[in-house]
Amino acid sequence: MKKSEIKKIEIKRLEKKSFKVLILLFSILYSLFSAIYAEININASVDKNTVNFGDSIILQVVVSGDVSNIPKPELPSLTDFNVYSSGTSQNISFVNGQVSSSVTYNFILSPNKPGKFTIGAVSLIVAGKKYSTAPINIEVLPSGSSPSQKQVNLPQTDISSQHNREIFVTAVLDKKRVFVNEAITYTFRFFTARNLYSNPEYRPPNFTGFMVEDLPPQKNYQTIIDGKRYNVIEIKTALFATSPGNYNLGEASLLASVRDFTNDPFGNFFDDDFFKGFFDGGKTVSVKSKPLSVEVLPLPSENKPANFSSAVGSYDIKSSADKSEVEVNNPITLTVTISGFGNVKSILEPKFPNIAGVRKYDTISSVNISKSNYKVSGSKTFNTVIVPLNPGYVIIPEFEFSYFNPSEKEYKRIKSNSIKIKVKPSTGSSSVKLPVASSGINIIEQDIRFIKTNIGKKSDNKTIFLVSNIIFIISVLIFLASFSCNRYNYFISKNYSLIKSRRAFKEFEKSIKNLIKNGVKSEEFYGGIYESLIKYISDKTRMAVSGYTFGEMENILLKKNLNADNIKEIKEILENANFMRFAPSVKGSIDFKAEATKIKETVRNIEKGWRI
Repeated sequence: MKKSEIKKIEIKRLEKKSFKVLILLFSILYSLFSAIYAEININASVDKNTVNFGDSIILQVVVSGDVSNIPKPELPSLTDFNVYSSGTSQNISFVNGQVSSSVTYNFILSPNKPGKFTIGAVSLIVAGKKYSTAPINIEVLPSGSSPSQKQVNLPQTDISSQHNREIFVTAVLDKKRVFVNEAITYTFRFFTARNLYSNPEYRPPNFTGFMVEDLPPQKNYQTIIDGKRYNVIEIKTALFATSPGNYNLGEASLLASVRDFTNDPFGNFFDDDFFKGFFDGGKTVSVKSKPLSVEVLPLPSENKPANFSSAVGSYDIKSSADKSEVEVNNPITLTVTISGFGNVKSILEPKFPNIAGVRKYDTISSVNISKSNYKVSGSKTFNTVIVPLNPGYVIIPEFEFSYFNPSEKEYKRIKSNSIKIKVKPSTGSSSVKLPVASSGINIIEQDIRFIKTNIGKKSDNKTIFLVSNIIFIISVLIFLASFSCNRYNYFISKNYSLIKSRRAFKEFEKSIKNLIKNGVKSEEFYGGIYESLIKYISDKTRMAVSGYTFGEMENILLKKNLNADNIKEIKEILENANFMRFAPSVKGSIDFKAEATKIKETVRNIEKGWRI
């Protein structure tokens, strides 16, 4: 065979190889873009469409699609309901090497009055495309013979000293002596024998030293104390102490606008309810609960298991695999679920046993929280992908988990079931069969017959190589961008409070800007200034300071290295905003834009000198 003919054959083979590379790269690009723009589905449902006033509705919003591209859905305006988040749950599955997921957002809706209402569309925007759910109709029936709340008989121990007051609050703990990480229920109740003009503003006490879980829904009912009927609002919170010691829970407070009959100029003539409702002007009252104390005991060191990782409560453990039979080098998803009552979020991943002959990948965890009957429970699921490397059987040993049971005051050890998986040899062919001919010369002549003599110009081959390289580089860049994005999201999730602290001023600046966009009243403007500055301080200090006295806030700011002059400036802004928003009698035109600019510049200077 001539050298020129051999060269032509080699060039032909090179072209075929380049074409295969092009097909492969296009497939990779298609897969990447398909994953990035995977279709998102969103659905909303309720557990019941008809409910009695005083009861609650569970709203579930399920979003499915690529796990890395699911933002939090936006709820519609629900002014006729009190809305509480009751946690999220996430389901993850691996099918043919692809990750698919769905996230369920749970909300509890507590209606404010009887009637027929519509829950509007829950929306979600992904890659510029808007996804929405269908509206849901709800009917709230009056409870009993009237639309008022049901009557409840309360224990008199926490209210006996308040019986002669028309407005008061109480706070109680279900336990005063607990172990570290054991659940405590804090119950706040607001009693009023007068009608309210607006929703009261609840300010919880300082829960420093505890992990906090709200326990919705808020209860609304009536009770009778010494013959007087009270409307009661009850709010529950679950607390989990993070370390032993004696803790003092400060005062909880509530700000409410109620009817005021004390300045009635007409004496008893207008004591009729009709005239009272017509002539009274209302007043704002602030009531506070008594401080509470709790003793937190350390967990016993005696008989503590070596694998104990701070879980306290009552739990169970289960493990499973998505396949009982698999070929070599194919993935298996192992699922370990720990469920029960307690601080589920604090559960750590159980130690993965050593399994010979498999490759293990990173574990992905998800949490499902339930707050049914005002008790924190739920499950934490750990999904791990393993790949068997050899045929035979893979035995997944038992997973062991230890926890402390506070009611029995002892440590418990529980184990999951073991799993046996059959691994078959791979059915993929490892060699390529070639045809055998009796005469090499005949085969060569047959091959040459199918070779085209017009191979094309050399520049055409260069173009193919150039395009291949460009596509390869684009694929690598997309992979690197995706990897960087995932790492950035991981960093954000692990350093959320730090990010909030660094972005605190930008968020403050944005909220101030929104205040002066449209026409705003004085009380709304200064109320917005007050709330924005409180949020700024909370974000910077990484502590929720809403409801603190300024003395408490000052101690926190000093500990966070803010100098005395800056603290004084913050105090002046807060006091002025508080005065202006609760002083509607103040007249005169106010240049809100100039005032906002002045406050913004003051906070900007504080930001420059604040090093946390």
